[in-house]
Amino acid sequence: GGFLESSQLECRDSSLSRNVGGALGGGLRMTLDSQLLLERCAVRENKAGESACVDADRGMCGGGGIAAGDSAVVNIARGSLLEANDAGPGAGGGLLVSGSSNITVSESTLRSNLAGGDGGGVACFGASTVHLADSVMTNNRAGGRGGAVFAGTSNNLTLGGSIDLAGNSAASDGGAVFSEGEVALAAGGLTR
Repeated sequence: GGFLESSQLECRDSSLSRNVGGALGGGLRMTLDSQLLLERCAVRENKAGESACVDADRGMCGGGGIAAGDSAVVNIARGSLLEANDAGPGAGGGLLVSGSSNITVSESTLRSNLAGGDGGGVACFGASTVHLADSVMTNNRAGGRGGAVFAGTSNNLTLGGSIDLAGNSAASDGGAVFSEGEVALAAGGLTR
């Protein structure tokens, strides 16, 4: 996969597929103040977390599709797809978020991602902010908590617009969503 450190990447009408990463980020690993924009971009069949997985319960490994840490900014929008990514024994099959990162997922699909730890679709640790709106998160699986989404105690998680959370599963708690903190449901939204 790729590695961004204090860098910017825009992916439009393209794909990032079938890559294997170490402990973090099978498709892409982001650190420091990196910025990522995905529009109509597919991130699929990437694998992370196979080596040096020290502490999966705190988001120290995983991010099958994307691992965003430190103060990264990620915008996944306009028909983008995170599909069939695997975090190995780690967290965040599709997307692992840590540090003080800011993530927005809108009008996109996260499906059939797998994590041996928490968050089959998305796992959030640290003091990150995650906003999910008008998206589909289906058939994601977690070996821990939160089949579609896991959010730790200090995260800001917002679900807005229409969110489809069908067919997700977790071996522990929260088949669709597990949050140790508050979850904001934006007015006028529909979550199923």
